[in-house]
Amino acid sequence: QDWQGTIDAALLLIDNFKESRNLPAAYLSMAEAQAALEKEEPALATLASLAKLIGERSLPQRWQLEHDVSQATIDRGLDPKARLTKLERVQKEASGKGLGVLSLAELAMAEAYLQLADAEKDKRDGHLQKAVALLEGINGRQGVEQRILAGTLTGLADARFPAASAAKD
Repeated sequence: QDWQGTIDAALLLIDNFKESRNLPAAYLSMAEAQAALEKEEPALATLASLAKLIGERSLPQRWQLEHDVSQATIDRGLDPKARLTKLERVQKEASGKGLGVLSLAELAMAEAYLQLADAEKDKRDGHLQKAVALLEGINGRQGVEQRILAGTLTGLADARFPAASAAKD
């Protein structure tokens, strides 16, 4: 991916088209690209700018929830449990509203459970089961974005590998 190109394109939109309906998506794309380049502070600053925009323009709830998912996944200062707490709130708020952000939040939750499975060996199986349940739920849902489905399939492989590896031993 051309992460720097994504940042440059987002900045072009943000700086020149301040009334564009695509402005929130540009901020989210820019933050994701900054995070991919391991620029956490600029990514979090970009998300702070998005939060300000959301508040100033009273944008739909979807944008606040997408902001919250991005912040939870980018902020390395959050341990997996704190990340899960934030993401569970998004899941609850998005559930039953037909918001695409639900799948995004659940994918991030599954990733946090996979991290917990590595960190808490005594609770590994439970964390893996929770991750698989979330991922299978996303995988069975209609209309999920391709990028989320790709993450879901990767997550399922990661979650199932320990059990398959143990069965071969």
